[in-house]
Amino acid sequence: MTTPAEGGEDEGRGRGGRRRFAVVLLALGVLVILSAVLRVASAGYGSRPLRELPERRSYDTVKRDVHRVLPWALVQGLAGLGLAWVGGRALTRER
Repeated sequence: MTTPAEGGEDEGRGRGGRRRFAVVLLALGVLVILSAVLRVASAGYGSRPLRELPERRSYDTVKRDVHRVLPWALVQGLAGLGLAWVGGRALTRER
């Protein structure tokens, strides 16, 4: 019976698990970035994007709502970028 250090069967299963973990990290990072973008977009659009002209939100209201959400969305986007970067590094390190 071979050990993983000798290049036995178990080494292949470990690489597959690391690759799967790296792909999950990469996908999770992309989803976190996408959710940050959607958070800022929804703050700008408001709850009902299709409105008649008299009931539309003013420029100052939109600006205030976007600026209120932007710092946390930036932190969220950077966290997603970090997850995607770690996942990408893990994928390239495996090869």
